Amino acid sequence: MQPNSSLMLLLTNLNDIPSFDHPCGLTIGSFDGVHLGHQVLLNHLKAKLLPHQPLVVFTFSNHPSHHFNPQSPVPLICPPLQKAK
Repeated sequence: MQPNSSLMLLLTNLNDIPSFDHPCGLTIGSFDGVHLGHQVLLNHLKAKLLPHQPLVVFTFSNHPSHHFNPQSPVPLICPPLQKAK
């Protein structure tokens, strides 16, 4: 995949992840809304990338605690569609 700084892909299936022509910057997390802490993390990662390298955020539709601690999961701060915006 050719990078495009204005492109955002919202994928819901791991099989749909495209291959990239260049290395990318990847961060993984719940990303419950892009608050100041997340913005610092994303800006730090972006600063380490070359202009043609995409920044990739791998996130989850629910908090990982839903799988690891289903009796007491961490509640979502915002619904998935709002999170994508």
